[in-house]
Amino acid sequence: MKKVIYKQFGNANVLEIIETEIPKIIDNEILIQVKAVSINPLDWKLFSGSQKMLSGKNFPKMVGIDFSGIVMKIGNNDTDFKIGDEVFGGVKDPMKEGALADYITINPEHLTLKPKNISFAQATAMTSVGAPAIKAFEEQIKLKKGQKVLINGASGGVGMIAIQVAKRTNAVVTAVSSTKGLKYTEDWGADFVVDYKKEDVNKLNKKFDVILELSGKLTFKQANGIMTPNTVFITLMGAGTMKDLLFGKISSLFSKRKFYPMIAPATSSIREKLAKYAENGLKIHIEKTYSMSEVKTAYAEIQKKSIIGKAVISMK
Repeated sequence: MKKVIYKQFGNANVLEIIETEIPKIIDNEILIQVKAVSINPLDWKLFSGSQKMLSGKNFPKMVGIDFSGIVMKIGNNDTDFKIGDEVFGGVKDPMKEGALADYITINPEHLTLKPKNISFAQATAMTSVGAPAIKAFEEQIKLKKGQKVLINGASGGVGMIAIQVAKRTNAVVTAVSSTKGLKYTEDWGADFVVDYKKEDVNKLNKKFDVILELSGKLTFKQANGIMTPNTVFITLMGAGTMKDLLFGKISSLFSKRKFYPMIAPATSSIREKLAKYAENGLKIHIEKTYSMSEVKTAYAEIQKKSIIGKAVISMK
């Protein structure tokens, strides 16, 4: 079998494909034939070395967080899965594991049955990006009908799912994206769209109850003019500077406005919700599909440009 590894930190050129044996399972594991792996920003943060304080310096390391595939073997412990099941999930510890291989072993708790109406590529594409969307609008806050929501950076993977999750509650969604992304955000259900190249989001003549900041460019301080006295401002942990983070957290202590930097792993309950949403018509757009042999090109390209929805690596 083939798998992708790296033996040193660097750009996409450090990635290499090696031949190795199919891994053996132990009692509490399942062997998965991987069919697709999604490309995520954390992947290149890891192989570049920017997260080495967390990932450590032991090489070789693997790549890939989310995957979909087919159950090939099952250990001796009881499980609801059976051989031949089509599943999707994520590795337990992205700092030490990777999914970009022909076969991987995984604990069943990190797997969910793939809906029959979506492809392997779509299943893996929705996993990591669906998690923050669901956590933001269904767990961090309970989004209500009629609330005005701004999603800044709405045409990427998280925005794609977040628009649709927000519309499930009949919130009023304004999506900010590039010109290229406008038609997609409308298709995903946005009530209003803003082209950030033509309009300054900070100068919109609107106030929002909830702001989901995904672009890494709009800070809590900058958004002052478009917030109500009770606005909840949600961003992804790691976006923005430490100064922005501290300002937001301290401001929240002395105001009814709330600032939430969010970490959102794709838990079992979130994957189950995503599966149900997919069964009911969740739209999952994949802009680019690569093969494993194109792994260097894939990461080099995706790091440099904004894409609509997601990009995935599909196994033959």
